[in-house]
Amino acid sequence: MNKHYASPRNLPRKLGLSPSPTGNGWFKLIHHELDESCSDCANSCKHISSSTFMYLFEAHSKTLWHRFQSSTVWSFLGGAPLLLQTGTAENIETNVILGTDFSSQNQPISLVEPNAWMRHSSTGDWSLLSCTYSPGFELKDVEIAVEGWTPGQGEPALSFPGETWNPLSSNENHRGR
Repeated sequence: MNKHYASPRNLPRKLGLSPSPTGNGWFKLIHHELDESCSDCANSCKHISSSTFMYLFEAHSKTLWHRFQSSTVWSFLGGAPLLLQTGTAENIETNVILGTDFSSQNQPISLVEPNAWMRHSSTGDWSLLSCTYSPGFELKDVEIAVEGWTPGQGEPALSFPGETWNPLSSNENHRGR
């Protein structure tokens, strides 16, 4: 492993990552695609067709259970494997280890269906992943459960990262058609 990347200290700066407003790591918007064609009505609308982010999760990063109205495709990029848990309000359904140790049944990529609850944590010092949302990421489509809630406890009370946070506002890696 390259000594410059052996610790997560250097990665945020080298990769241009920003701190997550939820305190669970680092992120960067890679791509955000806007379409003006509307399949739902006859109006000229702007719809986000897809968004891709890069995420860095460190050993101390803690994610709360959260869900999106879109499909999310997680791809492992480097570091330690990542534990990705998914579930419904009724129970935890799957545990997937994203990584490259295929002899240990790691998976390099995993799909989380729309509205499935998920949480993730690095199994080592750090994990680097990308995630593509389709349809694209919109803050209004994010639900974050309060701390302490787990699947199996019914629908959770919700907590949000804050209306002032918009990962799309300051990034130039998006385009409208």
